[in-house]
Amino acid sequence: MLAKQADRLRALRAVKSALLLALTEKGASEALTEEAEMKVLQKLVKQRKESADIYKAQNPPTYTRSRPMSRKLLKPICQNN
Repeated sequence: MLAKQADRLRALRAVKSALLLALTEKGASEALTEEAEMKVLQKLVKQRKESADIYKAQNPPTYTRSRPMSRKLLKPICQNN
């Protein structure tokens, strides 16, 4: 991907990683249901929201926009289903 889409790539990699972890989890079936996938995505959105809130509360000078940006990229996916 182009350098301009680094945030999008980072978010997609996080989704792929989380889904693979859920799939290989002990006791998981062969395939994830759509409900299980949505739970994983909602968990990622929640994690990024909490992380962004913590960063904003601490107000560090090196605050990056990557966390809020990845949350903005993930949220529409969760709302479509």
